[in-house]
Amino acid sequence: MSWSRYNNAAGGTAGVTPAAGVQTNNTYTGGASGYYFDSITLPANMVFATDNLPPGATVAYKVSTTSQGCVPVWNCPANNLTRWYRGWFNFQTFGSSQFPIARWTGGTGYLDIEINPATKKVQAFASSATTGISTISIAFNTWYMYEMQAVFGTGISQCVVRLSDASGNLLETINSTANGTVLNPTQIQLCHSNNVTQTYYHGLHAVSTGGWIGTSTTLPLSLFNGCEGNANGTTITAANSGQLGADCFDAVGSATTADNSHPNSGLVGYHLNQTANSNNYFNWRLPGDSTQIGIKGTFYFAAQPSATGFNVIWINDTNGHDVALSMNTTTHKFQMQAYGGTLVAGSYVLTAGSTVDVHFTATGFSDTITATAVIVNTADGTVLDTITCTTGTLTTPTFMYIGQISSYALEFWLDDICASSSAWVTGGTPAGVPVTFSTSSTGSAGPAQNLGGFFEFL
Repeated sequence: MSWSRYNNAAGGTAGVTPAAGVQTNNTYTGGASGYYFDSITLPANMVFATDNLPPGATVAYKVSTTSQGCVPVWNCPANNLTRWYRGWFNFQTFGSSQFPIARWTGGTGYLDIEINPATKKVQAFASSATTGISTISIAFNTWYMYEMQAVFGTGISQCVVRLSDASGNLLETINSTANGTVLNPTQIQLCHSNNVTQTYYHGLHAVSTGGWIGTSTTLPLSLFNGCEGNANGTTITAANSGQLGADCFDAVGSATTADNSHPNSGLVGYHLNQTANSNNYFNWRLPGDSTQIGIKGTFYFAAQPSATGFNVIWINDTNGHDVALSMNTTTHKFQMQAYGGTLVAGSYVLTAGSTVDVHFTATGFSDTITATAVIVNTADGTVLDTITCTTGTLTTPTFMYIGQISSYALEFWLDDICASSSAWVTGGTPAGVPVTFSTSSTGSAGPAQNLGGFFEFL
């Protein structure tokens, strides 16, 4: 699985100043699609633009500044995995200072793509390494695609830059030496200019731990987190949830620790032991142009849940619409409902000491949503229940929550959490045997769903 973000500004209105974070209007930097930025320094210097666009874009960003420029920022997992960046830039004027197009920073040292304004040449920089410099000088009023491979580590860090033309044809590869030291970046900062007067357009930004991105305008959602790398008893936060290459969560609620009592795989899993006045969950952000989302998690319940505010999986949007797979704590059956739709109850009764894989998929976000949950016995892969919801709406999914509890006491264990833009995502069984979903169980609202496929288990 790989961590990724992309932003294509789609849905932004020309002349409007973007804002960081989730917005319900067209100042949302994800627009109608992509991921919003976590923060923007001096956002007033940047507006949405439609008069000068990179290939494949419907909206871009325009920056005009006489002082420090506008700096959109994505937070990232604080580890040393290699990552890649891709963005398009079109410069109208240059300032007098070095211009970092994209900079990995926040840990030890930094690594970036830079433009030398005097020579108009592209530079590949990594702290303590020798900078690579292009032979090509870029031209004004011309779109170029900039790609970067960022390698992190002590004495091995390197920046590799690919410069391509407006058609995506590679013009030159620029390398720093591979002996720098850049460690555990926590952010990628775009357009980190300092006290310069310049004008430029940019857009179609993307980052990934999965390899070179190329000209794609979107990236697949592919996330995994299994708690490994945290010591037994460690209090879990968003910052430390991304150990050993796992995809860190964007937010984590209270009362969560790493625990070795009931891991599904490896040495530890997550223990959620909530008091009545706390709010617990794991949260990942979702791209606004998602057409389908698959989610999976392995749950262990030492006792039947009694909390009345327990959402096993919950997806919501900026309009207050949502779809939730929850637990009826009177019947101890799973149930599902989308905003404005009918509650659909399952038939399987969860018993104390149960370990189950919960697989969930949702499609149809622009209209009536279709969501299906399949409950699987983790030990042998038997399908215990299938619940399908076909009424209600969810327009632009923004967040997914798994194990979400609101102000009720509840204890359970959770491990091997996945999210994907595929309809179904993988999940493990001890035997590693593929499971065929079929008509082995039925929810109370109609016949079971024949999923007609296999999970390829990790």
